[in-house]
Amino acid sequence: MFFSSRLRLDAVEASGAVVELASPDNPERDTVVKRADYAMTASAEYWIVNPIDETLTVLTLEGDHYVEHGVFERGAVATSALLGGLALHRHLHFGGFG
Repeated sequence: MFFSSRLRLDAVEASGAVVELASPDNPERDTVVKRADYAMTASAEYWIVNPIDETLTVLTLEGDHYVEHGVFERGAVATSALLGGLALHRHLHFGGFG
C-alpha cells in the first residue's frame, strides 16, 4: 500500500493500493488528474480521503481506468474489493484543515 499527499509517479510502481488525502485547495487534482495518473501505474485500488465532503472513495482498476467500488460517508462501513474482508468503520475525524 502506498500513501501519498503529493504525487510521485516515480515512487509508485504497480502497488496494491494507493491512499490519497485530497487537498482542500485543489481537490480536482486528486479526484480527476491523479486518478488517471495512478491508473497508468497499474495500482489495483485507489482510495481518496476527502476532508471537504467527509467521504472515502474507493476506486478499483478495470483495464486502464478506475471504477467506483464505493463512496463511504461518515458512519458507513468502508470496504475494499482488493482486500477482501476488510471493513473500516468510518468514525474518522476530518478536522485540521483551515
